[in-house]
Amino acid sequence: MTIEDLIAELQNRGVILKVNGDRLLVDAPAGVLSPEIRDSLRVQKSMIVDLLRSRQNFERTGDRRALCAKRDALSVKWNEAFDTLETMKQDSPEYEESFAEWEKVDQEYRQTCDQIDYAELNERIRRQAKVRNDIS
Repeated sequence: MTIEDLIAELQNRGVILKVNGDRLLVDAPAGVLSPEIRDSLRVQKSMIVDLLRSRQNFERTGDRRALCAKRDALSVKWNEAFDTLETMKQDSPEYEESFAEWEKVDQEYRQTCDQIDYAELNERIRRQAKVRNDIS
């Protein structure tokens, strides 16, 4: 049984798993946690904590497709703002205002790209953990 299968099975039985730092918090109805399940939780605790943490992080960043759509829209805005800057005189007040707007778009674009990278990295880690569990 993979870690994801174990978590899904526990959730189907009404068990709530939470992460607090490096601790795995388990809230289960009476009688649900058999000795075998308790042993599995103990043995695989660190991997369960990592998986739950990566899920939480992915949920915080939102759906990857939505992030990619946001990145693409920001890319268009970034290019339009940059093109506008190239037509302006650098010493003008309009240039300074446009440059400040471009910097905001640039920062948001970079943050969105970082969120996508982080979500993809967590997904790769999750898949690798699943492969390791399937092998063992």
